[in-house]
Amino acid sequence: MRPTAICMLGLVAALAAGSACADQAWMTTGDDLLADMRGGFALPDGLMVSFGIVRTVLIDGQVVSQTALQIPDVRSITVDQARQLGQQLAGVAVVQNGTANTLQLPHPDAAPGFVIQNSENNRTLQAITEITASTNTLRTLQGMNLNRTLSDALKGALGR
Repeated sequence: MRPTAICMLGLVAALAAGSACADQAWMTTGDDLLADMRGGFALPDGLMVSFGIVRTVLIDGQVVSQTALQIPDVRSITVDQARQLGQQLAGVAVVQNGTANTLQLPHPDAAPGFVIQNSENNRTLQAITEITASTNTLRTLQGMNLNRTLSDALKGALGR
């Protein structure tokens, strides 16, 4: 064999051996070992999820309306938190700036939404909805596709 061919065979053999070693280096670690390393192992029933919604309306950079809902642990939601969530999701929130603003909803049970009415010129209007969600178990929420669910809910709430 020519020296170039021998070098190529050696290179291929080295790459194959390196690939096999790399596969072994990425084996999963058992729960028992991980529990010792981090001081415990959280089971799925230990899942904690916190959730918050803040809606802010600014006119010319000044906050004119802000509503906030914070649920520190969704598993342990209280009756008051559930009631507040229901109130924020029902009906239409209205912010009016200027004079002679009127709003007539087509139906009393209109879909939830948010309306800003302005009858003044040269005003900067901003509506910001901030949704925060956190968990102690990222893998579980990735499986539930939380981001897509929240995005769909937000689009539905904004009527888009």
